[in-house]
Amino acid sequence: MSFVGLSNAGYLDCVISTNCDGLHIKSGLPIKHLLELHGNGNVEACECGSVYYRDFKVRKPKRDKTRATGRLCERNSCKRKLRQTTVAFNQSLPDLCLDEAERRSKNAKVVLVLGTSMRVFPACDLPFENEDAYKVIVNLQKTPYDDDVDVRSFSKTDEFMSLLMEELELDIPKYKKLDLANDPDFLEEFYNHYLF
Repeated sequence: MSFVGLSNAGYLDCVISTNCDGLHIKSGLPIKHLLELHGNGNVEACECGSVYYRDFKVRKPKRDKTRATGRLCERNSCKRKLRQTTVAFNQSLPDLCLDEAERRSKNAKVVLVLGTSMRVFPACDLPFENEDAYKVIVNLQKTPYDDDVDVRSFSKTDEFMSLLMEELELDIPKYKKLDLANDPDFLEEFYNHYLF
């Protein structure tokens, strides 16, 4: 929820996430401030570029190599098969999302890396796209990049973010369950801004 508070206060340009659990969206973080490199378990996409947010996990219970979800695209009578957006090992990352993540990383003034071993390429290289950015890594274990940052904190991310929010004199918003799949304003923003 700290990301929502940082976004509301104008401190946050972008969260580039490798989590596919959907919690960033469920927190209420605006889609324009979120790039999910490894997809989202609640999102399915069509070859035509349409994306759909669901209030359930879109994966079929039976393994399917095509990653089809069993639903069809509803946009402009497309009717092609929808596929889950989560990225499997050895699968390419979504081009639009990765390109935007690289662009945002190159323009970042501060990069805050939270809770990752930083061992999965190309995500682990993104914090270093702008050599002039102030870089911080927060992780309990060592990472290969510990000596390449301005600040290295061996701490729990929740504790670090609580202290950061306190230092910035910002409140951490309380979580409230949002009915995003039935919110027409959210769905329009999602369709127009979610990159996959």
